Amino acid sequence: RRRPTLAPLTLAIATAAVVAATALLSTGVGGCWPVLLAPVFVGWSPLDRRGTFGRCERGSAAASNIARRSAAAQQRGEERITDVLDQEIAAFAASALPKEEDKGEKLRMLELVGNLVQSQFGPAARLYGFGSSFNGCGEAKSDVDATIYVPPAPTADERIYAGSIALRPLVKKIEKAEETKYLLRVLEKRLGAGTPIVTLEMLSAEGAPTGYTCDLCFAHMLPVYNTRLLRTFADLSPALPALVLVVKRWAKANGLAKTFEHYISSYSWTVMVVYYLQVVHGLPSLHVLASKLPGVRELGHEAFDVRFVDNVADAQKVLSGKEKTRLKALNSMSLSELLHGFYKFYWEEFGWEDEVVSPRLGVREKRGSRRFSPHLEETRVRLKGRWQMSRLPNMLNIEDPIELQRNLNFALREDTGIEIRSALRDAVSLLSQPHSQSGLLAELLRVDKPQELFEKGVPPPKEVWLDGCLSPSSIRERWPARCQCCGKLFRDEVEKLDHAIRNKCRFKFPAFQCKACKLGFATEKGLLEHLKSSGHGKQRRGGAAVAAQEPPKPSGRRKRRNDAAAPPPATATGRHKKGAAAATPPPPSRPPPRR
Repeated sequence: RRRPTLAPLTLAIATAAVVAATALLSTGVGGCWPVLLAPVFVGWSPLDRRGTFGRCERGSAAASNIARRSAAAQQRGEERITDVLDQEIAAFAASALPKEEDKGEKLRMLELVGNLVQSQFGPAARLYGFGSSFNGCGEAKSDVDATIYVPPAPTADERIYAGSIALRPLVKKIEKAEETKYLLRVLEKRLGAGTPIVTLEMLSAEGAPTGYTCDLCFAHMLPVYNTRLLRTFADLSPALPALVLVVKRWAKANGLAKTFEHYISSYSWTVMVVYYLQVVHGLPSLHVLASKLPGVRELGHEAFDVRFVDNVADAQKVLSGKEKTRLKALNSMSLSELLHGFYKFYWEEFGWEDEVVSPRLGVREKRGSRRFSPHLEETRVRLKGRWQMSRLPNMLNIEDPIELQRNLNFALREDTGIEIRSALRDAVSLLSQPHSQSGLLAELLRVDKPQELFEKGVPPPKEVWLDGCLSPSSIRERWPARCQCCGKLFRDEVEKLDHAIRNKCRFKFPAFQCKACKLGFATEKGLLEHLKSSGHGKQRRGGAAVAAQEPPKPSGRRKRRNDAAAPPPATATGRHKKGAAAATPPPPSRPPPRR
């Protein structure tokens, strides 16, 4: 609003000042008249605020006020936008994470599978769960991953071989029985995979499918350690499950979570979120914390490293004051800020060519560091029927925190790596735009109907988000294991795998196998003991229970070379047909080809 200009009162005051100055001059006080007339000559008076000095001061103050008001308005708008996005992420996490009823159904399914496993492998067999349903970073309809553990026999002759040999009779048992007997049905069989898996679905009492599935494998204990590690991270930082859910849903929406299409897995995206929270916001490394505990060796295991803090109580004991302060600041940050920082870190700051994503170390290290395994740069691939070592691409190196020789970028190619970076750039630009309305999360996840992401009502606090997740198994329990090749007994599965890598012990098909239940044994003594104890030896006279392993049949070039080198069988001709067969001399054959 414009202020009043020079008023007549101001002119009257100036005239009175001139009169007073004249009077002072007449009385002889001549030295003070410039002081009295100075305000008049510079155009300033107490009632006039439109002089030169006042005008400059008001102009700068007005500009600063405008800038301050615009900055405050912009800040209020950003806070409002951030609050909307933060509320959307929290509501999405609360609706996607499993509830108590989901937890009850999954426990019931594990009980049914456990009863089936004990009926097949004996009362000593146990079932251990792992995966996203246990680590706190999975959705309500995520499948339940479980592995069968059978304690090793006292002697090497009685050991049971793992993999498809052990799962095949279990599958036949379910398929031959009625669906209402075990309340399970086989959805998929991948018995020829590197890790044989059988997918089971739980049925209701009427035999209807419930939608809850279980991926069952045999003697695969390493994922139990990975699950326990991620669950401890989720307990330390309650924001981790929400971030992982959004990132995994975003990766699946953009087709970036399929290893068979030369991308990275969902587990790799989870590891990337953990690493971002470590190097940017101070989430501690559980392996480093374990090295501070008494009686724990330093880091740097050759093949596997399962030495980490597996609960929050032990972690709080060894955390320093600075680490506790940074962890507290991390837990007080908004979810929208953390999500935007994740995409920005991997697009702008992360070294795609030489940096390694390593939650085991929790710090930024290059690929050639001595703290990493030398085998991190290569992997085993099967080419032309032979296993060979192949060098991995120099982009997005992700170290498995348990299996240190495994680089999770094994399926990446140059074009798919560039596509991942482009998707990260698009996410950064999307989250950097000042959107004043809701629906930003739906646009990020490419959902046409935003109401499908959330449930009605106020979402619960993030401290209770993990109440519907299954509790992972304790890694302090020992699982003795026996090598399938040499028969040595070890304290746990990790030592057995480490022994197999050091001594190059590879899985061999069993020399003796029971045809009734398809279990394999190294020696005939072990097979006979099994036949006697299980009752499968009743058919042994007919030859239906015992089968020795036949040598593999030659194929390809070796088969042609053997056929060319072997003489043809003798035949009976002429008058020697009824008597002893006279062998005719073989026709001349070509010499075997050179190698």
